[in-house]
Amino acid sequence: LSQQIDRHTLPVMGKIWSVDAIAYDASTSNYGNIVALDESPLQEGLLFAGTDDGLVHVSGDSGANWKRYENFPGIPKNTYVNMLVASKFDTQTVFAVFNNHKNGDFKPYILKSSDQGASWQNISGDLPERGSVYCLAQDHVNKELLFAGTEFGAFFSYNGGENWKPLKGGIPTIAVRDMAIQKRENDLVLATMGRGFYILDDYTALRAYNPENLDKEAYIFPVNSGLSYMQASPLGYEEVGFQGASYYFDKNPENGVQVIYYVKDEVKSLKDKRQAREKETRESNGSISYPSAEELRAEDREEKAYHLFVITDASGQEVSRFSEAASSGIKRVNWNGRMSSITSVSADGSPVTKANEANLALPGTYSITLYQSKDGEIRKLAGPEEFELNWLDHGTMPAEDRLALAAFQKDLEETRRKIVGGNNFKNHLEKRIEKLKANARNTPGVPLSVLDSLRQMEYVIYNLEVELNGDRSLAKRNFDTPPSLMRRIGGAVWNSYYTTMAPTGEQQKNLAIVKQQLGDLIGKLADLKVKTGLINARLIQAGAPYLDDELPENP
Repeated sequence: LSQQIDRHTLPVMGKIWSVDAIAYDASTSNYGNIVALDESPLQEGLLFAGTDDGLVHVSGDSGANWKRYENFPGIPKNTYVNMLVASKFDTQTVFAVFNNHKNGDFKPYILKSSDQGASWQNISGDLPERGSVYCLAQDHVNKELLFAGTEFGAFFSYNGGENWKPLKGGIPTIAVRDMAIQKRENDLVLATMGRGFYILDDYTALRAYNPENLDKEAYIFPVNSGLSYMQASPLGYEEVGFQGASYYFDKNPENGVQVIYYVKDEVKSLKDKRQAREKETRESNGSISYPSAEELRAEDREEKAYHLFVITDASGQEVSRFSEAASSGIKRVNWNGRMSSITSVSADGSPVTKANEANLALPGTYSITLYQSKDGEIRKLAGPEEFELNWLDHGTMPAEDRLALAAFQKDLEETRRKIVGGNNFKNHLEKRIEKLKANARNTPGVPLSVLDSLRQMEYVIYNLEVELNGDRSLAKRNFDTPPSLMRRIGGAVWNSYYTTMAPTGEQQKNLAIVKQQLGDLIGKLADLKVKTGLINARLIQAGAPYLDDELPENP
């Protein structure tokens, strides 16, 4: 199947070399090897073979007979056939990758035949002029989606090779020598020259990549079904536990749903716009004007732009929100498949914030919508885009009635919201009473009896602390103490939110106890709020300093 070329008769660097040339046979092709072979996935026995001396042969009878092809448009004679790929969609189409770098030719060569090799067309498109191609793969869903590995990285084409785009996202500038597609997960696996393996997790979005979508202001690519589960910890803790750095492991893809989205334009801040204008003025040898005081204040006060993602269930009920810093291009964000917790708030990283997580959202149909905030002005960019959320269902004792489980967890979260709010307010009152006592001690003319009243309120706070968080006086001395309300609700939350089993009797009992005592606790806190308010009014009237949350009266 080869030309039977004697490599010892071919000039190297302009002349024929003798047997004493250093590593002569180690550095040249054998010229007689079959170096590329593929069988059609649609027709058994339809074989395509390529050789290191530039030939392609086709057999339709498992190799008993072959058709030979040796002339290819735009390909120098005797060019190494690096790979042949039979189409996954029809028996007539085959792709050929030629590589001529051994002859100092580093151009990309990718050909396509639609008639089993009888004729060929070049589909290298707009690949970089310098960058030999080593491998190619065709998507198993969209026949126009192709991947190519070159000397300087990986590329993909969304239109059958007419146009090519680089694949980046962490891949170094390195030769990609081979690639494979994991069909079940839609992953692209790359093998590089000296830099290991790289995996592009779930490239499904590339199937919808086209200029029409990318010309929109923003676009959410079709979202694959997501999978929620409780991740096992076989080593006792997350990752390698106590096994040490020499214990090999790799992280799983993130739990939940991967969402790939596109934003066309970068959001420019006032400062960005000013600096761009000044740069343009400098480059045109113009005169720059110093910003006014109003302009500088506006720059300092402007809120950073961010993107807000809203997850909604099939009934239109929002179940989760989270935000990311505003940026342009193709991006990926993950929803972990859990409801947003309503029990606490954190402004860390503001304006990019995220609620704590609660229980798993039920399997079903959800949608995601993308909003953009620019200095507080919120507007929708894209969506809603629907997707399915599933549970792995590998639990030992999964709940038979998932709706009942969800109802219990909703009740649990609402009760937790109130008990946590009550505990936070108790802490606030404790600090407020401490400040009121200082005001009463330090302000001339305030009746000293106020100090006694405030001290009695502190004792009420102490008792509420025991009820809410436990008796620390006894606990630190190793006495057995009854479980506190926060411990009861925390245990019920942990044991319910991080399993898929039905609520246990203990969880239901703890929830019932907390709900039963919650009303009395909030009533006592409300009474303290009124009493501290009255005392503070007396202190203000006597000329005491205002507290942090007090607004002075209008003069």
